[in-house]
Amino acid sequence: MTPAAAGYYGPDGGAAVAATIAMGRLAEPADIASACLFLASPLAAYVTGADLAVHGGGEVPARYLAARPDGKPGEAGGTVLR
Repeated sequence: MTPAAAGYYGPDGGAAVAATIAMGRLAEPADIASACLFLASPLAAYVTGADLAVHGGGEVPARYLAARPDGKPGEAGGTVLR
């Protein structure tokens, strides 16, 4: 987990969110980097105008997007982690 994500999820380190994800964990930076490498590779030569969902089989519940643990609104109105 990046330091920014650790600050966002607070003291439980995202355990409550991870429990809602099919993979049972939050994404690591390498998970996102792997998707980027795929899209930049010849393997994705025929991929156009598509969304690549890299979310481990789940989406972050809205209650975690609405506000950070410190009570401040989430980024961009709470829709960044989608």
